Amino acid sequence: MCPNARAKPLDEPIIFVLFLLKTNLDQLGGTEQVEAQLTDKELLRQFQEVEKLEPEDKHLVKTFIDAFITKRQIQRLAR
Repeated sequence: MCPNARAKPLDEPIIFVLFLLKTNLDQLGGTEQVEAQLTDKELLRQFQEVEKLEPEDKHLVKTFIDAFITKRQIQRLAR
């Protein structure tokens, strides 16, 4: 790769989906399979809409989802 060439950055929602699936692109073999792994079509559509939001709004959505996941994990541990 020449020094001035830039790699195409992954979209933030893809990275978030990878986090939710507890996987990475190497395990999936590429970004195309992320959609195939996410079987909830409504959730996929929502992620696609989040992708269109302003960075500040995306951050709020990710913060909310992270807080919800953390809460559920703590609840599971408390059982």
